[in-house]
Amino acid sequence: MADLMDARSKQEANTAQGSGKERLTRKQHQLQKLQATGFQTKS
Repeated sequence: MADLMDARSKQEANTAQGSGKERLTRKQHQLQKLQATGFQTKS
């Protein structure tokens, strides 16, 4: 799973070369998704 995420971020980095903002927002969205699923599993 970690390898898959790593490959995906590498692919995003290649497609969005120099577009740091886009990568940042995508990372934030991924974090929010992880937090949301974490809260669901906790409760």
